[in-house]
Amino acid sequence: MAIITLNNRSINRSDTASADQVWTATSATASDFQAAGGAWNLIKTVTASSSSAVTFAHGTSDVTFDSTYKIYCIIGQSIVAASNNVELNLYTSNDGGSSYETSYDETDTRGFSSSSSISITNNTSVIGHVGSFGNASGKNGSIIVWCPSPSESGTFHTVYGDSIVNDDQGYVRRGMFAGMHETAEAYDAIKFEMSSGNIASGTFSLYGVAT
Repeated sequence: MAIITLNNRSINRSDTASADQVWTATSATASDFQAAGGAWNLIKTVTASSSSAVTFAHGTSDVTFDSTYKIYCIIGQSIVAASNNVELNLYTSNDGGSSYETSYDETDTRGFSSSSSISITNNTSVIGHVGSFGNASGKNGSIIVWCPSPSESGTFHTVYGDSIVNDDQGYVRRGMFAGMHETAEAYDAIKFEMSSGNIASGTFSLYGVAT
């Protein structure tokens, strides 16, 4: 039986790959470095441990948060607060995380819980006001946040997502949240922090979604 050896001698050009590209076939006889189409690419995972905040800032700690991807997604799992009855807030930055916006044009959080009560909040100082988190065992929450094209400077960006929290009152609370920037500008960092106290534990993973 013949042994087939794979190599890259059929590559189309001599330059090196860009970040997050893969080597793939471009025809029956040639291959090249191409964007990883349709893939979720894990950029960075941060594990909170009595953390005042969790941040993802472009160019810091191996984080990519620019025009490399058309949409970014952040998944937070098993998030527990250090204090009882607090909200998880989301903020964005246009200066690499040196400062964070505290005024947004429109924000909205809507939800329901197993107690059948409806909660609707509007807090224009944050993008998402997700809660209520507890600090007891099992009082944790998960979130998914979508950040479309953050580097486009002429766009009134909307950051939005979903959450589910085993809240401080013993109910399961499901919510949707969104916030829009006051001005049409790019942003390059996002921050998560509790309305009071630290994030006791949880993991936050930033993905770039190739389209």
